[in-house]
Amino acid sequence: MKTPDQELWAQTHNRYYGFGGIGALWAFFANYVNFTGRSTRGEYWWFQLWRVVFSILVLGGLLLSAFGSFARFKTGTSPELHGGQITVLIVLIFLLFVLAFGTLIPSLTLGVRRYRDAGIHWSVYAGIQLLLLVAGLAMDIVHGSVSVLLSVSIIALTVVNFVITVLPSKPLPPVSDQEALY
Repeated sequence: MKTPDQELWAQTHNRYYGFGGIGALWAFFANYVNFTGRSTRGEYWWFQLWRVVFSILVLGGLLLSAFGSFARFKTGTSPELHGGQITVLIVLIFLLFVLAFGTLIPSLTLGVRRYRDAGIHWSVYAGIQLLLLVAGLAMDIVHGSVSVLLSVSIIALTVVNFVITVLPSKPLPPVSDQEALY
């Protein structure tokens, strides 16, 4: 006989299904390449909150450090950058890249699991992300009226993605005792 935790795991293929707060951060990295299963609305949005908090901290530190360095140039008090300033700038830029690229794959897996939990096929998520990437790259290449069309399409795709991620979870399928755990 399965315990309630084992049954939930068998139904969702996610040991951390429904985690929130700091647990959502743990679940995010524990499911690094888990494209199967489901993730709740709370699990998805708690991670998004943590991502925004960390991004604000790193970008805020980077901006403060950069503006502090530029202010020293402007006032002429010390036109050269000190080793400490350079170190802080390098560390913050490194943290920004780690935040962006270190969360790329698990963000995709979380999105796939969230769409599945909302009852939407994962290919819709993949299509939206691909269209956003193509539209973003095209924005860098073209200008004029085409870029306005691309901007509107990016906004529309972002709204569609937002709406799907706030949909409630679909009921979990029943699991028989013979089903193997993943």
